[in-house]
Amino acid sequence: MEIKTDGKAIFTVFIGALIAVVFMSSIANSVVSQTETRTTVDYAFTAGAVGVGVELQGRDIIGTPTALINSTGDSFLTNNITITQGYGADGMLAVLATSTSDAPQNGTGQAFTINYTYVPDGYLNNSGARSVNKLVLIMSSLAIAIFVFVVFVGKGSLGTLMKRR
Repeated sequence: MEIKTDGKAIFTVFIGALIAVVFMSSIANSVVSQTETRTTVDYAFTAGAVGVGVELQGRDIIGTPTALINSTGDSFLTNNITITQGYGADGMLAVLATSTSDAPQNGTGQAFTINYTYVPDGYLNNSGARSVNKLVLIMSSLAIAIFVFVVFVGKGSLGTLMKRR
């Protein structure tokens, strides 16, 4: 009789945990994009005309780029190209690379690679919101653990064992 009861409990836990994990996986995927900054290395782009921003990865840049190099190996970190936050073609915030000078070495039309740290789309700027977002995942895990315990106490041999005096 106890084997049948434990079998019911195990089946119930399996189905319940499976449903909970499906819901938690969608939450977990968004927690990563909403709480972590990213670093890109050797991101390739072609500079646009003077004053025209070219959209790069991310919504906002953190700090300053560590390398901005054209195809011939010249560094453009301090010359004629600025990397800033602005609005992209779709009206959303974006990291933009803009040629700022008509000088011969302005970089217009040249291919570049850049290294920088950025904030992805969907990132939560408020540290409190990031903390609450992570707490949702922790509380979901705790709810699964409580569900498993309650099922084994209610339907399994653990409940029978606890009822004995």
